[in-house]
Amino acid sequence: MAVKGDLRVKSTKPGTGASRDEKAGNLALNYPMVMMASFSEAFAGLASGMAQAVVAGTEAVAQGLTDALSDGQGKTRKKVKVPSAADAGAEASKKTREAFDEMRTEMRQEFGKDKRSFQQFVRNPAFDEGIRIVEAYDFGIPKFTETLSDADLESYIVLLKKEDPKFGEMLQKLSHWQETVPPFKKGRTG
Repeated sequence: MAVKGDLRVKSTKPGTGASRDEKAGNLALNYPMVMMASFSEAFAGLASGMAQAVVAGTEAVAQGLTDALSDGQGKTRKKVKVPSAADAGAEASKKTREAFDEMRTEMRQEFGKDKRSFQQFVRNPAFDEGIRIVEAYDFGIPKFTETLSDADLESYIVLLKKEDPKFGEMLQKLSHWQETVPPFKKGRTG
């Protein structure tokens, strides 16, 4: 899920001899995407839980309305329908994930709009430290400095959910490193 054709960052599978700029470009895209995906998962779970709680409360109101609409002889003139809590939770979770997917796509497109500025951005010497941090860890999946697939991204989310101590350590170091990287600006020439 790294850069596809929009920035033409070459595949950086192990043994391909990726350039420093290719590694930096993939890091510049993959690290924020993994972080956004982790937030997506967290928000999707939160949205799902909230939707389920709202539906559970709504069910009682719906039952009261249904009773109020009955004819007094046990026959209901009209039943108020409420979506199931599971359906509401799944829908809220799906919409949240879609919103984060859209944000990730926009980020890739934004970087891709101005390739020259992006190339200048990743040439910043601060990326050397980020590359060093990432390449010091091996989780058995492609590194942030490589091209990541959706499955690779999901594998990183699993590491995050399992609170893998080495992955947490790497993310903490990357968080401190990221503070040293100047923000990307379109139209940057040097």
